[in-house]
Amino acid sequence: MGILRKLVTTIVTSQDSLHAYKDRDWTGLRLVVCRRADLAGVIDVLPWPLNNRALILVPEDIEFSAWEAYRASAAVPAVYQYLTAVSVPPLQEQLDVLRREPWSRRTNLTGLVMRCLSGDYPPFSLTSPMPDGTITVSGFAGDVWASLEKHLSFRSECRAPDDGLWGNYDAATGRWDGALGQLQRGDRDVVVSPFLVNLIRRKFFEFSSPLYSSRMAVIVQKPESFSSSSNYTREFTETSWLVVAGLFLLSVMTMKIFSNFMQSSRTWSDCFIENVQIFCNMGYRGSAPDRWSYRIWLLTALFAVVLLNVGYTSFLTAMLLSHTSELPIKTLQDIYDKKDDFSLGLVKDSSTVILFKFAEDNDVLLRGLWREMISKDPRNLASEKANVERSLHDRKHISIMDYDYYMNNLADCHLAVLPEMVIMSSTSFPLRRQHPANQIINYVLLKMSESGVLRKLFKKWQKAAESCESEQLFALGLAETYTAFVLLAVGIVIAFVVLVVEKFLGRAK
Repeated sequence: MGILRKLVTTIVTSQDSLHAYKDRDWTGLRLVVCRRADLAGVIDVLPWPLNNRALILVPEDIEFSAWEAYRASAAVPAVYQYLTAVSVPPLQEQLDVLRREPWSRRTNLTGLVMRCLSGDYPPFSLTSPMPDGTITVSGFAGDVWASLEKHLSFRSECRAPDDGLWGNYDAATGRWDGALGQLQRGDRDVVVSPFLVNLIRRKFFEFSSPLYSSRMAVIVQKPESFSSSSNYTREFTETSWLVVAGLFLLSVMTMKIFSNFMQSSRTWSDCFIENVQIFCNMGYRGSAPDRWSYRIWLLTALFAVVLLNVGYTSFLTAMLLSHTSELPIKTLQDIYDKKDDFSLGLVKDSSTVILFKFAEDNDVLLRGLWREMISKDPRNLASEKANVERSLHDRKHISIMDYDYYMNNLADCHLAVLPEMVIMSSTSFPLRRQHPANQIINYVLLKMSESGVLRKLFKKWQKAAESCESEQLFALGLAETYTAFVLLAVGIVIAFVVLVVEKFLGRAK
């Protein structure tokens, strides 16, 4: 028994000694030794919390049998199981191996009720209210939590945060509001939504194994490559083609009218063919005009064709061979250097605010951005949607928010995401400190990550990125092509005015 005395914390020799250890602190308990006849009583009477690391040793004929027990809650019977036979020596080494990861064996949490909080943060967490005041949670986080419930056989009671917030930290009081505040007070056990993990949050809460890596994106309005009135880099719309057809017919009629006044033998068919040649940029092959009205019309038609054909081709080539748009900023340092020209917005009630507001003393850039840009205007702390709308209407406003949330909910082809992701961090479920189920949940999440289950669930809810090429290459309408049409129309009107003048002067002679 000398070796056992060094290892054993509790030796059960009678019912009296069994009840004496019922209410002791179990955080340090490592070993319980009892006779085979007392095993059932030991398992039934002692508390066996979920996070206990104790092993039960039962002396057999020539060795010991090792057992373990745990309770999902105080209201349910303990779950116990035989582990293996151990011998002396080396007893301590064998027990250390068994005690190393007990969480992998604790898969039956029937009777455990996890009190959870969640809110809407699509596609990661989406909530639906129930008649009894609880909520159901779907989305990526909801699916992960449902997988945990199924694997471990526990159930959850989820509600929305009392104040509707995720959680802001008050440095003066050391207290949190929102969902994190209820977690801090012990009112709830977990928040079923991914939270960025940072140093301040780690001081107050435990966090699950990582769910996915989050990236913070810097979003700015795209500069325009070409103005709408001179952009010939796209196809024509149906309306534009109809206007071209109308002007073509008008040009045919104009040529026929001028030919009649000039007493030319040009037929309607000749006029049609010659206008086809003009509009196809093949030039004019008819006889030289001897009236100014006819010359004005002919020159106008040729110049209009130059705009519609040569101009279209040259601008298209320029677009394909060059990249004319350049973002005004590229890094956080650029934003700080141009702090007098731009405004910077963060998502209120988010970890990004904590990161900037409580930046370390040696992080001069983040502290400077908070002090000299963000904190100067209350509008700079707003929702994701408000920040995006402000960036769309104000070329000088820059927004920082979660990249995946932006791409799934608010992506706009008029905005650009900088290549540099300014903040990279893992996201996890916030957990109440010292909850007995924390290590078991972490172990299962780690295995889900290693097996690719988390990645599969993430892709299920991740929206495919929409291409902005259709926006950049939309068909040209009248707003983009009116220059050529107006030139041709004005030229025809001037030609007719000159024709009338020439006719009047001809009669006067």
